[in-house]
Amino acid sequence: DPDALRGLGPDQLIVLINGQRRHTSALVNVNNTVGRGSVATDLNAIPLSAIERVEILPDGATAQYGSDAIAGVINIVLKEADAPSSVQLASGITAAGDGFQMGASGHWGQHSERHNWRLSWRLDSRNAVNRAGDYTGLIFGDSRDQRADSVATFFAQTGFVDQRVMEVGSAAIRNVGFLFQHERKAVAEGEVYQFGGVNFRQGHSRGFYRFPYQTRKQSGLYHWGFSPEIHPQIFDASWLVGWRRKLGGWHVDFNQNIGGNQVSFIIENSNNASLGLQSPTTAKAGSLLYGQLISKGDATRVSRNGRTAWHLGLQWRNELFKQTDGDEWSWKNYSYNGGNPPDREGGIQVFPGYRPIHRSRNWRSSLSAYVLLNHHFNDQWRYAVAVRSESWEEIGTFLTGKLAVSRMWPSGFRLQTVLNSGLRPPSLGQAYFSSQSLQFISEGDKLIGAEIAQLNSEHPLVTNLLGQPLQPERSFNYSVRLHWPLGTDRTFNATAYRIKIRDRIVLGSQLDGQDHSMLADLLVTNDLDKVQFFSNSIQTATWGLDLGYEQQWAMGVNDELRLRLVGSINRTRLSDIELPASLQGLESTVFNRQDQARLEYAQPQSKAIAQLNWFHEQLSVSLQSTRFGRVIYRHPADGQPDNWTYNAYTGTVETRDQTFNPKWITDLAVQWQAGNHLRYGLQIRNVFDVYPDEHRHSANTSDGTFRYSRYVQQFGVWGQHFLISCQFNW
Repeated sequence: DPDALRGLGPDQLIVLINGQRRHTSALVNVNNTVGRGSVATDLNAIPLSAIERVEILPDGATAQYGSDAIAGVINIVLKEADAPSSVQLASGITAAGDGFQMGASGHWGQHSERHNWRLSWRLDSRNAVNRAGDYTGLIFGDSRDQRADSVATFFAQTGFVDQRVMEVGSAAIRNVGFLFQHERKAVAEGEVYQFGGVNFRQGHSRGFYRFPYQTRKQSGLYHWGFSPEIHPQIFDASWLVGWRRKLGGWHVDFNQNIGGNQVSFIIENSNNASLGLQSPTTAKAGSLLYGQLISKGDATRVSRNGRTAWHLGLQWRNELFKQTDGDEWSWKNYSYNGGNPPDREGGIQVFPGYRPIHRSRNWRSSLSAYVLLNHHFNDQWRYAVAVRSESWEEIGTFLTGKLAVSRMWPSGFRLQTVLNSGLRPPSLGQAYFSSQSLQFISEGDKLIGAEIAQLNSEHPLVTNLLGQPLQPERSFNYSVRLHWPLGTDRTFNATAYRIKIRDRIVLGSQLDGQDHSMLADLLVTNDLDKVQFFSNSIQTATWGLDLGYEQQWAMGVNDELRLRLVGSINRTRLSDIELPASLQGLESTVFNRQDQARLEYAQPQSKAIAQLNWFHEQLSVSLQSTRFGRVIYRHPADGQPDNWTYNAYTGTVETRDQTFNPKWITDLAVQWQAGNHLRYGLQIRNVFDVYPDEHRHSANTSDGTFRYSRYVQQFGVWGQHFLISCQFNW
C-alpha cells in the first residue's frame, strides 16, 4: 500500500520512526498502475499496536532529513513507556461475503528504575476480495464455444464463482510481525536506547487465466487451461541502537540504524509451456533485496533564554540492492533456437523468473552534514534556516536549503512562509533493476500479452540512447500557511503550496522496433515485443490548497462533540519533456498520453473529509464522510479518432478514454468502554456500499473481466465491509 503526499510519488517522501529514517521496500513498481516506476516504504511491516501517533510534515524537508523528502516527511511515533499493555482481537468481512479477515495484536510494557521495555506484535490473515466481472471471450477457440454444456463445464472447474476467471480486487494475505523498544539509563546521565522488529508476510494472488485456445501457453498438463498463482513472500527487518546524553550545554545523540526488505516470488499452479508434459508446475522466480545502514551523530543546543536552538549532524548512509535469478525453468524457453518465434512460450506462466543476466549486487554510500537554526527575534517573529550538503561518489555533491519565517499575533493567529530546495537521487532499484516479463497491454479491444524487458541504467542500449546515467531530481518548494484560532473552541488552517521538479525520474512508455531503429535488433534477437527504461525526461509543477476547520462543544460533564472539516485541491502538470538528441521528436512516444495522464489525473485532484465525533461517558461514536475527486484514464493510442474502437455497450466506435466521477464514502465507528479494562468496537466502512464508476467502453474490460479500472483508482473496490474488535487493557 504505497503512501503519498501532495499528489507526488511514494518515493518522494521519507518515512521516519521516532525521527529515524526507515528503509524502503525492495520492490520496484514497473506495471501500468498508480505509482508506476516508484519504490515505496512498506508501512504494513509496522504493527499498528506499536504506534502512538503519526506526524506529517507536508513541506519539502530534504535539508532537514536528507534526500527524497521532496513532498515531505511522515514520522511514526512509537508508544512511550507509560502506555498500557493490551491485547486486541478483530475480525471482519465484506458485504459481498469475501475478504474475511481475522487477527490478533498486542502491546506489552514493563519499566523499572533503569530499564524500559515495550513489545508490540501482530498476527493476522485476510482472504481475497474479488470484484471481477463475468468473462465473455473465447475459451476453446472452436465450436465448443457455442455449446452451452461445454462452456458450463469449463466455468464449473475454474475455482471461481459464476463466470469469473480471475481475482480482481485484493490478494489474500498472511502477516506476522513484532516490534520492540528498550531504554537503559547509563552512567553520567546518559541513556542507551534501541528499537527494531521483524515482519513476515505472504500473499496469494492470481494472474490472467490461460485458456485452452491459447496453445502457446499450454504444456498439455492442463486440459481446461489454468489459473496461475503468485505467492510473494516479504521479509522485513530493522534494528536501531543509540546512545544519548547531555555534554555541557549540548544534547548529543549517536545511533546506528540497519534495515532491510526482501521480496521473493513463488509461482504455483502454472507451467513452462516449452517443456511440454515434463514442465514443473511450481518455480522460484527470483528475489529482490534492499538493505540500508546509517551511522548518524546529532548535537542540539538551546540558548539560556530559550530563543535560539542549534541542531548539527553528520550522517553516513550505505545502501544495497541485490537481484537474484530464479530457477532455470522459471525463465528459459527450451524450444527457442534464436530464429522464428517458438511454438510455445518459455518461462513459468504469469511471472517469468529473473534470468542470470538480471543478477546484480550494487552498493552506494553517501555522506551528509547538516545544520539547523531556530531563532525567536521576539514574541512575534521567528525564523528557521536549514542547510545540508550531501555527497555521493558516483553522482557528486549537492547542497539543499530551507528557510521558514513565522509571524505570530497575540490573538494566536500565525502566518508562516516556507521556501526550500529538494533532492532525490534515483533509488538503487530504479538504477539497477532489470527483468523480462509478460505484461498485458491494450491493443484494439483486447488486452494482449507482450514480452517486455525492463532495462537498467547500465544496459548499452540505455546508455547509448540517454548519453548519461540517471541524475538526481531537483526541486523547489514554497508554501504559505496560516493558523487562525476563532475563539477557544474553533480553529481554521489553510496552506497554499507549489512544487517544481526538474529532471524527474520516470519509467518511460514501452517502445518497440518501429519507435526507434536501435531497438529492432535487440527485440528480434531476444524474442521481445517491447522495452522500457527509466530516464530524467520530464519536468513537473504541482500546486495545491489545503483547508481545515475544527470545532468542539462541551455538552455536559461527560459529553463532548467534535467537528472536523478538511478539504484539499491538488494539481500536478507536466511542464516539459526533455529528451537527448537521439530521441528528439519522440516525446509523445517515450512518455505517451497514458503515462502523462497517470501522472496528472490518475489520483484524485480533490478530497474533502467531514468528521463528527461524539463522546458520551463510556461510549464514543465517529461518523466520517470522504469525497474522492474525479480521476481520468487516457488510452495511449486514442489521441486520434482513427484509433478509436467499437464499443459493444453502445454499438458505436468511441474513444477508450474515461473520466471517473467523484464519490462520497461514509464510515461509521462505535466504541464502548466496558469497565476499566475491556473495550468493544464496531466499524462499518463504506456504509452505503459505494463503488467507483464501472467501465463504459467494452474494450477496457478485457472481455468483461475488469468491471473497474486497473489503471486509475480512487478508493478501492471492497464495497461495504464490517469489522468488530475486542480489546483488553491492563
